[in-house]
This record gives sequence, structure tokens and C-alpha cells, in this order.
Amino acid sequence: MLARSAMDIELLVRWAYRDELIKRQISSADGIWDRITLGLGRDSGQHTATAAQRYPHFGEPHPDAERIERAIVELPNVAIDWPNRGRAIMGDLFGLLDAHAALSIGTFAAPAWVIQHASMGTRPRWQMEDPRCYSTPAARGPGVMIIGECRGHNLYSTGSHCPLRWEPSIVSIAEARAEYVVWHDALVALAQALTGNLERYEPVGPAASPDPWRHPDKPMVILASSVERSLKPLPLKYPRPAPRRRLRA
Repeated sequence: MLARSAMDIELLVRWAYRDELIKRQISSADGIWDRITLGLGRDSGQHTATAAQRYPHFGEPHPDAERIERAIVELPNVAIDWPNRGRAIMGDLFGLLDAHAALSIGTFAAPAWVIQHASMGTRPRWQMEDPRCYSTPAARGPGVMIIGECRGHNLYSTGSHCPLRWEPSIVSIAEARAEYVVWHDALVALAQALTGNLERYEPVGPAASPDPWRHPDKPMVILASSVERSLKPLPLKYPRPAPRRRLRA
């Protein structure tokens, strides 16, 4: 038995969806045509007879890719446990996220997130601008909204206040970070479920930071190439010699 190659689970899932499972749509292998006749995919029950043109040299998807697909489909939907994980996700902004707003975020479909970002080769976009606080403008006039009773010039009843608004909103920041956490937790669960169950690869990682807003990922190291230094950039317009005119007799 050949030794398995270690691969980061994020890259492994991308390999499955971008290089292997796509063969169902573009390959003309006999096994794929048999499944097309039945109108079903091998495992997920998806219809695959949708391609307009097929090629004989792609073959069938690798069995490891199909095992990865089955493991992803079995991932459960996730709801963030805000009382226990909210402070780690939101940091100093956690005090601004009230309980009703947290409950409105709802449940995330972990399989859909993993498949989407694996197919596109991306990660959930959690980065947002730092929120800024603004006063709520009044419904009429140039002033600000005041909740309470005005009893004279600069004299208001106890508890009067001006409601504040944040841009971007605290809920949108919480939702974006929660999506990243669900995606990362799903990769961790996949790596554990697939360990020792693949033929070619052994999943490791993920190397992506579980909370990049607190612990950023390490920057990529780009190695310089001596070949690239010797290359000269091509001109945008290549100079052509002027055409010669024929002399008349």
C-alpha cells in the first residue's frame, strides 16, 4: 500500500471539487455514462446529464474525492453558541451585540459553505471596516432624534437619550465572522472524519487561522526566481517596419 500524502484539508476539498468531481460534467468515461443513463450521480443523487460536450481522457472522479463529497454532505447545520463563543468571535464588540440580534442570525448550512468556497477557491469574507458610531437623525428637522420628554431648553425627562447607530452594523459583523467560524469548524470536522479513510491523501490542518480578526494568518513567502530577473517585459505595441512603396516605372 502506497504511503498517503499529507495535504491541508482546505486544499484537499478544493482538489475534490475543482479537479475531480467536475469530471462528472465533462468526462465521457463508461462508468459515468452508465450513471447518466439512470439519471443519477454515484452518491448524492444529483442529475449529471447536463453537459453539452464530453471528452474521453478525463475519466471518472477519484474515489477519494467522492469520499470527501459524502463526508461534506453529512455535516450538520450549525447555530453559533453566542453565550459561550460570542466574546471570542466579537472581541470588544461583544457588548454591543444584544441577545435578540444574536438570535436573529440563525443557523448556517455548513455543507453549503464548504462546497461553495471549495468550488470557487475562496474563503468566507469576514473583513469589514471598524464600526463607527453615529447619532440617529430626527424624523423632522436638522437635529437628532430624542427619545424622552422635552420640558424646556436643554431640559429633558429622566432616561431621555439619543439612539445611536453603528456603520457597519454590529449584526453584519457578527454574521460575517460567524460564517467564517462555521466554515473553519466544518474543515476541522472533515479532517477528523477523513483521517485514515482516504487512499491517496491524509488530511491535516486546516492551516487557516480559526479567528483571523484576532490571530491573522501568516503572510505568504514568495521566493525570488533568477529566471524572472533575466526576463524583459514585452512592449505593449511591438514596433513594425514601415511598408516599402513600389517605384513606378
